[in-house]
Amino acid sequence: MTFDELLEAGRRMSAPERQASLKALAGDPRFAALLAELEERALSYARAGASQTFAAHHGPMAHGMGSFHALDQFLGQLRQIVTARPKRAPAEPEE
Repeated sequence: MTFDELLEAGRRMSAPERQASLKALAGDPRFAALLAELEERALSYARAGASQTFAAHHGPMAHGMGSFHALDQFLGQLRQIVTARPKRAPAEPEE
């Protein structure tokens, strides 16, 4: 599948379907490469936003920190999806 076909297939999934697919995908060791890439990008935005070079330029600094925040939140959501325990069925009432 092309990137655009994958994107379209993802758009057709419901939120629970996407989460289940991501959880299954996390079982593939190559998923680590995606996580590392996302984390590297997030940290590069954080470094850029905290750079003294941008101290007097609030727009680029805010953009960098906003990008960091978005990726950090996304990584947190992925962590929740991957580490979530399966829901248990409610216990049957005792008679």
